[in-house]
Amino acid sequence: MAEMKLTDSDLDARRLASSAAPSWYVLAAAKDLTRRPMGVCGRGEELVVWRGRSGRPIAIDRYCPHHGADLALGDVRDGTLRCAFHGWRFDEQGLCSSMPGEERIPNTAHRRIRHVRERYGLVWIWSGTEEPLFPLPVISELDRRAGRSPYVHSFRHDIGGTPVSRVHENAVDTIHLAELHNLSLKSIDIEVLDKPLWAPDDSRWPAHAEVGAWYGSVLEFELNHSDSVDRIARLLGVPLGRIRIVIDKWPSGTIARMHSDGVHRNTVVITASPYGPRTGSLYGISITPKHGRTVRDLLSHALISTKNHRVPLQDIPLWRTLGRSYDGVLVRSDAPIMAYRRWYAGWVKATLVEGDAGKVANAGASA
Repeated sequence: MAEMKLTDSDLDARRLASSAAPSWYVLAAAKDLTRRPMGVCGRGEELVVWRGRSGRPIAIDRYCPHHGADLALGDVRDGTLRCAFHGWRFDEQGLCSSMPGEERIPNTAHRRIRHVRERYGLVWIWSGTEEPLFPLPVISELDRRAGRSPYVHSFRHDIGGTPVSRVHENAVDTIHLAELHNLSLKSIDIEVLDKPLWAPDDSRWPAHAEVGAWYGSVLEFELNHSDSVDRIARLLGVPLGRIRIVIDKWPSGTIARMHSDGVHRNTVVITASPYGPRTGSLYGISITPKHGRTVRDLLSHALISTKNHRVPLQDIPLWRTLGRSYDGVLVRSDAPIMAYRRWYAGWVKATLVEGDAGKVANAGASA
């Protein structure tokens, strides 16, 4: 198998793929954010998050502009964050609204609030540029207003300092599915998409595609009957047949929708959030639709969601050994990985290096 020839775009990918791209990242599970302030790190920034009077999460710099006290050690009063040291208060707009002993509050005491959203049981923050470049991606399976509510399983794993792109290129690394995850495959094919499969009026349409913050692929494979997952599925009356997974990505997340024999079986959402050079988390949501047969639906959810939960636990120990270098020898089977890295590096280059998100729409296509 011949070594791949590297283009200029490939060299950019090596240089920029370990960067944390401008995107939406998860700060915490929503259930962990109570009325008390919480100190968090988001993409290397130290922040404090609290719930305002309406319950909406608010995030500002963690340390008080007065003497640098940790605002996470303060408390929340009437929706305002109070510093424990001298009682300075910050409202839901980040403005210092009260300063004991002073009649006039200087403008330098005010803090910039971050763009924070609470959705799907998670608290998200935009990081990388001052204003968001695209809306928080929609998980349509969790936004349905009618029909049966799906079964949902959420999980989190520590990933240390693993770069965000390393986590998400996993979905297009076909060789490791068999070698690391022990899938016994009859066949496997992957197609890199040049546009989303979903129409703009479809609830699954990724709005971030409009600014070039989308990457997509389709993975199709069939398991041998000797494969443990296929064997268990057949015993449970949920034969998998030929599996087709439609993958929609944004720079810090992946939505993978799995179909078998034309039936939607599961959607898994994976996000990776770096907190510092050596710390980060993977958050996952496994969503299984209900098809009206309760026992079979529950068994299908248990089988697929358990697999979704456990698969990263096999990857993480190896990710931790890879470091932040992307200088390895590349061969032809790495082509889908390099296509993803080129797109990711193109987004980083356009938004952080060149400061023009509009350029990224064609970055992957021209690479």
